[in-house]
Amino acid sequence: MKPLITLEGVNKYYGDYHALRDIDLTIGEGEFFSLLGPSGCGKTTLLRTIAGFETVSDGLVAIGGKDMAGVPANLRPTNMVFQSYAIFPHLSVAENVAFGLRKRPDIDKRTAVTEALSMVGLAGYEKRAAHALSGGQRQRVALARALILKPKVLLLDEPLSALDKKMREQMQVELIKLQRHVGITFILVTHDQEEALVMSDRIAVMFEGRIGQLADAETLYRRPRNRQVAEFIGKMNFLEADVQPAAEGYDLRVAGLGAVSVAAAQAPEPVHGSAGVVGLRPETLNLLFDGETTKQMLVDGQVDEVVYYGDMTYYDVRIQGVEKPLNIAMKNVIGRPVLDVGAPTRVVWDPRALVLFDRNG
Repeated sequence: MKPLITLEGVNKYYGDYHALRDIDLTIGEGEFFSLLGPSGCGKTTLLRTIAGFETVSDGLVAIGGKDMAGVPANLRPTNMVFQSYAIFPHLSVAENVAFGLRKRPDIDKRTAVTEALSMVGLAGYEKRAAHALSGGQRQRVALARALILKPKVLLLDEPLSALDKKMREQMQVELIKLQRHVGITFILVTHDQEEALVMSDRIAVMFEGRIGQLADAETLYRRPRNRQVAEFIGKMNFLEADVQPAAEGYDLRVAGLGAVSVAAAQAPEPVHGSAGVVGLRPETLNLLFDGETTKQMLVDGQVDEVVYYGDMTYYDVRIQGVEKPLNIAMKNVIGRPVLDVGAPTRVVWDPRALVLFDRNG
């Protein structure tokens, strides 16, 4: 993938507050890239730095090989869709979309507006009053207005946060299709882990102004670099472990599970000393029901809590030697009962699903 955006040693200070810390990052042409992290981690500041709304305290921001130092936001090959959409309620849909063309007499506004609205699925809405639109329609108008100038980079600042769950999931799919259709680079800022995992080619997880891990969605989920990333991305069970290096990985004695060997690849970062922590995603654990058999590892437990979601049931199961119950996600199937609180059960686990972290990492 050809690089389009390069950041080298980017720092941003607001007085004594260090908002961005030594950011090194390359984003490719046509990539759907996400900045993910908790509130205050610096992701929006980084997006605004790329857009030109913020100047860097030191470091390089380059787009298309050109240093953006001193280049104002309106002259950068970027456009932004804000969290609030910034739709003008007194203007029609067509007038809102055409707003960015007011200083571009070289562009046929009517044709450009028609093409942009068709691109976002709003063909025929030109005369509709903006105040009469639904939340999802307003979001599409904001996208059309940003895309009409044909930027090299579209910057999205939590664009789906105001939508309800069903509309948000629908718009996630539509944004993916739109990005593939227009073929330009999308950079999304979000605090929603699921949103980032669903939509992105790569994700930068940020904490306190730094990038904690940069990887594709599967790597982030299956092999988080450290416990901080693992705790932020989805749910994970953590168990204390004694660690001994082995020829092709590590020999472990895991609290509640016993002795097991794991491959070196299951430790994304080196483990120093003999103290470790293993992580297990809830869906990698199962319960053994009556009449079922397995060749995988088993441990006895007791159901402590049950949360039924229709397609899934989440169990908290206590096992001997572990203070906190294991969270286990089971897909509901016809003929399989939902266990009651207090029921004895057996937990099925696979050593290949373990991720090993340094206890101090």
